Amino acid sequence: MPLIKPYLALTFDLLQITAAFAAFLYFPKFLWPLLSVWLGFCYFAMFGLGHDGGHRLLARNPLLNDILGQLAMVPVLWSLEIWRQDHQIHHRYTNLYPEDKAFRPLTLEQYEDLPRFSKLLYRLSRSYLIFISTMILQVHLHSLIFTRRNLKHRRTIFFQIALIIAYLAGIWYIFGVSGLLILVCLPQLVFNLLFAMIAFLQHTNPAISLKSRNTWDSRAENLYGTVHIQLHPVLDWYTHYTNHHLAHHNFVTMPASQLPKITSEILDLHGEKIVRVPYSWAALIRISKVCFIVEKTPEGHAWLGAK
Repeated sequence: MPLIKPYLALTFDLLQITAAFAAFLYFPKFLWPLLSVWLGFCYFAMFGLGHDGGHRLLARNPLLNDILGQLAMVPVLWSLEIWRQDHQIHHRYTNLYPEDKAFRPLTLEQYEDLPRFSKLLYRLSRSYLIFISTMILQVHLHSLIFTRRNLKHRRTIFFQIALIIAYLAGIWYIFGVSGLLILVCLPQLVFNLLFAMIAFLQHTNPAISLKSRNTWDSRAENLYGTVHIQLHPVLDWYTHYTNHHLAHHNFVTMPASQLPKITSEILDLHGEKIVRVPYSWAALIRISKVCFIVEKTPEGHAWLGAK
């Protein structure tokens, strides 16, 4: 893949953000919510590029890769290094319970031991308010910058967070409080809804049980323990093909532009063994009603059933 492609994708998204910011100055106020939705989708696409930066796929030069990756992460208010460290754990322990943290469910005992407010948050984070889950994750991971795991990269993380603060301060200075609301806060809700939906559907399905150490096989779980999400072709193109989860888990070092072809080959080879789900609101509601609590089994943990 020519390495110019990630640069073009990032440039395309940055131009969209620039156009949306300019439109904020000239559009009538009743159109501002449309700008927020547009930016939310744009941030969703940029996060995909930041994800690839976390895997060092944006450029051969490590420093250039991290610069591009953090540029993509600034509008979604994520430190690239914090995302990278947490995401590596997911790839290392895909579908291994409880090590894999990607929408890790609770057992009935764990759920019943939660305080009332924590129970409410857990229920909401696996429902139509699923965006709460990724927002909590974002705040939680960024609050751990002083932990031992982050000591080695603390200076890098501080610099990345400083960029995010400067970005927010610049928006407030140029566009005021209304700019923060329309250009940051509301798009963040849209972005986190899109992000949480696809992440939940990729890692949660009643047909896939969670494995324990004695039954877990990394290669098998990367193939059969993840879900292929069927995106609309336009959304797939708009997000730069970064959401081909099945292909990505089996070929982590493969650039996004080649993932659609690999996905097609995997589906042809493994057919009905691959779990496939449409990227839709209906699928989210249907699966979240069943995939709420797990119970221990000889093989690991299985979904207990409906709420």
